[in-house]
Amino acid sequence: MNKLVRIAKLELSTLFFSPIAWIVLFVFSLLCGISLFGFLEETFLLQLFYEEGSGQTLSFLVDGDSGYFRLIRTTLFVFIPLLTMGIISRENHSGSIKLLYSSPIRIRSIIAGKYLAILVYVFLLMFIAFIGAFYTMFYIENADFNIVLSGLLILFLMAAAYAAIGLYVSSLSHYPVVDVIVTIAILGFLDLMLSLVREVPVARDIFYWFSLSQHTRITLMGLITTGDIAYFLMIIILFLSLTWFKLNLNRLSSREKMISRLKMFGVILCIAAIGYILTHPKYTYYKDVTRNQSNTIGTRLQNVLEQLDGEQIKMTNYANISGGDYAWLIPKSQMLDKSILESYRRFLPDMNVDYIMYVPIDGKFEDLNELGQKNIEKALNQHKMKLGKDVVTSGELKDKIDLKTLANNMSVRVLEYKDRRAIIPIQYSSNDLAKEQEWTAAFLNLADSCCQVAFLTGNGERAYTNSYDRKDNWGYFFTHRKLRGSLINQGFEIREVDPRNAISEDVDILVIADPTSAYSEEEMTVIHNYVDRGGNLIIAGEPEHRGSLNPLLSYLGVELLPGVIYNDDAVKHAPDLITGYMNHTYGINSEFSLEEYGGSIKIGFPGATALKYEEIKGFKVTPSIRTKQDYTWMEAEKMTNLQMVKYNPELGEKKESFALGIDLVREINGKQQKIIIFSDADFITQKGSETASRTGSHSNFSLITEIVPKWFTNSLLPPKTVNIAGTDTSVTIGLSGLTIIKLIFWVLIPLSILSFGCIILIKRKRM
Repeated sequence: MNKLVRIAKLELSTLFFSPIAWIVLFVFSLLCGISLFGFLEETFLLQLFYEEGSGQTLSFLVDGDSGYFRLIRTTLFVFIPLLTMGIISRENHSGSIKLLYSSPIRIRSIIAGKYLAILVYVFLLMFIAFIGAFYTMFYIENADFNIVLSGLLILFLMAAAYAAIGLYVSSLSHYPVVDVIVTIAILGFLDLMLSLVREVPVARDIFYWFSLSQHTRITLMGLITTGDIAYFLMIIILFLSLTWFKLNLNRLSSREKMISRLKMFGVILCIAAIGYILTHPKYTYYKDVTRNQSNTIGTRLQNVLEQLDGEQIKMTNYANISGGDYAWLIPKSQMLDKSILESYRRFLPDMNVDYIMYVPIDGKFEDLNELGQKNIEKALNQHKMKLGKDVVTSGELKDKIDLKTLANNMSVRVLEYKDRRAIIPIQYSSNDLAKEQEWTAAFLNLADSCCQVAFLTGNGERAYTNSYDRKDNWGYFFTHRKLRGSLINQGFEIREVDPRNAISEDVDILVIADPTSAYSEEEMTVIHNYVDRGGNLIIAGEPEHRGSLNPLLSYLGVELLPGVIYNDDAVKHAPDLITGYMNHTYGINSEFSLEEYGGSIKIGFPGATALKYEEIKGFKVTPSIRTKQDYTWMEAEKMTNLQMVKYNPELGEKKESFALGIDLVREINGKQQKIIIFSDADFITQKGSETASRTGSHSNFSLITEIVPKWFTNSLLPPKTVNIAGTDTSVTIGLSGLTIIKLIFWVLIPLSILSFGCIILIKRKRM
């Protein structure tokens, strides 16, 4: 140990008696000062004109290429090779290495001593970085200092790995300049080769594992993993071992060299195997050190995943390369995609993930028209793929999955568990990816914890599929995969039921969407039985179809009144676009916060009648959506010419507040039964919702995709995720503070290092 320390001291003295060590310290401290000053100045100026932001700690450390930690990582890429150059090669060049071989000092002590000296210097660099980060944290209100510590830890390990590689390269050469070039080339090769081979599956996985920067990414964000720590330790051990084998070869005979090379190969395999095992998600321990656990999925999703056996979960990603939403799934992007999945695979390390490229061809390629063939060929040529080899057709997949029916030939993730299946679109209409809310809904589906919604069919009801040739269907809010808030993406399973057959017990919500013909006596009996056993219902009807629906509504004490409601607020809306207000604290509204809507939610009804009701069968009835009394009245018939609509009190017309939506609640069979009835069906369609949105700040979308589902499921669905906002929202610094920082980190610290270095070098020269 004493010999090791003596070698380290000697190496440090040699290092600090050279200008390069002081120049590196000077430049490094100056770059750190420029980075932290740039962040504080930019944030200060932004806060003068804009509101405060959140996550200022991460903004300072990792945002953009100028992030503090990102800058340090880049500088270490260049500086460490400069420090390790000549550390052994100068011994080879001068011939002093032979003296070391003949001395009683072991080679491992020589390597360890020289490596220890470099680590001491690296620690000094990290200390300078720590001073800059620590000083900046004082100006960030409620700074998350744990992220700084985790980031410095992984940067130190990365620099230590760089040093081990540089040490090995130095043992191969006689010239320091060659050491620098080769070391930088190796480091660049490990990172750049990933981008060059990312379309080759086996090579991509290998170089992703060897990529040094990839193993710093999440730790810089505050998520420490034993896998990343083990990776850097394995790299260090690997290259220190290679250095020992290289130096030891010079002392061996030809036969012994062959045996030593075999041993070296065995050591490489053992280290690679151990490293692969230790970095596998199954054997990796994660520690999220951020204050608000921003790197960890919510407890609800964690609880759902605990119910599932990861080994039985399979995720197949289907990329339609002729579509517009496949970019994340093609071979060159798959490693990036896997990094997105990492937060979920952390809790499901055994989940099998596969990628399949396809084109939407049900039959043979030759059967397509000329335009279709050209589009497919263009997509194949763009990605240098071949049909039948790299890409399959949707027709070939039909025995496994019908992508046209289930996903409208989109690019999707398909999760399979036992006999359950869940689908997650790659991109939604807003061009963003699925978030934790959608993942929670998908895994709830796999755990058979989704809500079963059944549409009654057979009497001209609105369709629940998103058929684009019909604008009056309800598919947009219920089954449109591209719409993030669509109920099928939020933990609801949608299907249809025939009213001539008994409704199964697993139906959670029955939807009766504007039947155009009356139900038969047999069908009415089926519906009554469902109501009597406590089944939940959503019922909506148009004024002109009241005759078909009222016989059913009368069983609940409700009636669609004859006539149509109009309003005289035509400056803002068309006369038949009726605004209903939800501003009560009871019934369905009690399940939803109205504060973000100014205490009231407006719903646009493009043509509605009024609901009349009485409390029967033990139901408590609440008019949850009403019109304002000063604006609406009832006309006996629907007006074809809206310009002729006029309020005429002389004809007995009276402005009233009409109920447009009511909810019925009662306790039955040990549970709470919930029914909601609307006096219009068009407001749930895409066209009706868009019309309401264009003519006023109506919230039809929120009503159907959030308020109603939340009410029926007792706030379980949609599965809201709790994102705790960071408290590090502002930077408390002024112009005087910026001036002081510039003085300290641009002048005082760099010049102190440079001056001290000059003094040491001058004294050394005079000795």
